[in-house]
Amino acid sequence: MTEPLLRYELDSYAPAAAAGPVLSGCIVEVAPGSLTVVHGTSGSGKSLLGSLLAGLLPHGGDALDARVRLAGQRLAFHPGDGALPDRAAWGRHVGLLPQDARTLFSAARATVAEEIAFALEQRGMERATMQRRVGEAAGGLGLDALLAADPFALSGGQQRLAALAALVAVRTPVLVLDEPFAGLDSAARRVLAAALARLRARGTGVVLLGNGLEDDAGAASGADAVLRLGSGTLRREAATAPDAARVEGSPSARADARTHRAPEVPSTAGGADPASDSASGGARSRSAHSLPRLKLIGLAAAPDGGPVAVRGLDLELGPGERLALTGANGAGKTTVLATIAGLLPPAAGTVLVDGAPIRPGRPAETARRLGLALQHPADQLFERTVEREVRFGLRGPRAGAETAEILEQLGLRDDARTHPWELPAAKRRLAALATVLVRKPGVLLLDEPTSDLDADARDRLEDALAAAAGRGAAIVFTTHDAEFAARTADRQEALRAPGPGTAPGDLRDYR
Repeated sequence: MTEPLLRYELDSYAPAAAAGPVLSGCIVEVAPGSLTVVHGTSGSGKSLLGSLLAGLLPHGGDALDARVRLAGQRLAFHPGDGALPDRAAWGRHVGLLPQDARTLFSAARATVAEEIAFALEQRGMERATMQRRVGEAAGGLGLDALLAADPFALSGGQQRLAALAALVAVRTPVLVLDEPFAGLDSAARRVLAAALARLRARGTGVVLLGNGLEDDAGAASGADAVLRLGSGTLRREAATAPDAARVEGSPSARADARTHRAPEVPSTAGGADPASDSASGGARSRSAHSLPRLKLIGLAAAPDGGPVAVRGLDLELGPGERLALTGANGAGKTTVLATIAGLLPPAAGTVLVDGAPIRPGRPAETARRLGLALQHPADQLFERTVEREVRFGLRGPRAGAETAEILEQLGLRDDARTHPWELPAAKRRLAALATVLVRKPGVLLLDEPTSDLDADARDRLEDALAAAAGRGAAIVFTTHDAEFAARTADRQEALRAPGPGTAPGDLRDYR
């Protein structure tokens, strides 16, 4: 029998601050060229398990009872013995792609190529070999055109692929990937799937951590082992999963139970008629006399200090309308939202909210009129507890009640006194959303709102968007999730990345 690249027998693991074990009875064995899929709901402990497999845990004070076989060595950890992994040595055999791929960047290098090469430089690799490794890793993940780019100026999906390229270049025998398909467009997902197949063909063992939705469910169809993490323990499932559309909790499986309903939109100020159903299947038309909630006139958007990414955007959204802004990674979706929100000045054109222009550089004024939930929730969470985070800046006698209401709506009531950074990824995203929804803005902007969410969290997101639209908010969200867009949006607009005969960021309507 072939010796496994890694075998991790976890009897129990309890972080120092935990009252007891949060993981127990977990066995993960990774053979050369194998694919192991571990899926579970948000908060089930997948990221903790991934960090244990990668030797990043335990920390001092944690209680770990485990036996490990790695690179021909047998290791044992017992509570109270003070033993910790040699992270440098462990990292030569197991690489981890975290959920927030940006944390893998050194921030000491100016380009994607330099970031990919960083770990190779630290190992003293000969220059010609290093350059070849960088080129192969970048080319295999479709990053050739981005090698000279600033890694922190990339889209979220591009950052994920760049971080993975840095791991691939090192060629560790085992790769642990935490939700690697999140934030990727359909073309990038195909590129990633092909790259994983090549890695396995050359003998790399892959562990994929996911939420059971979308591509990780599809990947399970070719997995050697499929494990479900629930109640702190792993349970083996059939190695060949059903189609993603029939996986429990997937968007397709829930579609019959959660059909899109057009919101009931109240009359606008000044006696305008209520919105009514249009003939195009669920979109809400406005009275000819009502003012659009959001209007873009010839908008051109550019990232800070960069070239124009998107130009010529003309859009109108009325009260209660929901628009899905789609397009490939790097097409400029995040840049458009930041420009609408006044975080970036328009390169050209105008943004109007309820007929009045958005003026860049006036965040307090803008925050009273529209709300933005960023692609990375960590970028907008700073308070000590979820309750303080959501209530921050609210005034008036109902501030406490309004905070409690939105926490209840998003399933965060029991997490009110938890530090936001201690939440699992799905709840952290919902907490960031709560900070925006609680202010009841007239325009709501959401950047990749389904990223990191499990089935329950997606249901809560959809309910929250329906409620916001029902009170008359216009909603713009970016997404690569075609099913979510079809189920939730009244219409979709596609940003096209630059290509032959196409201007940067051309807007195309799917209708």
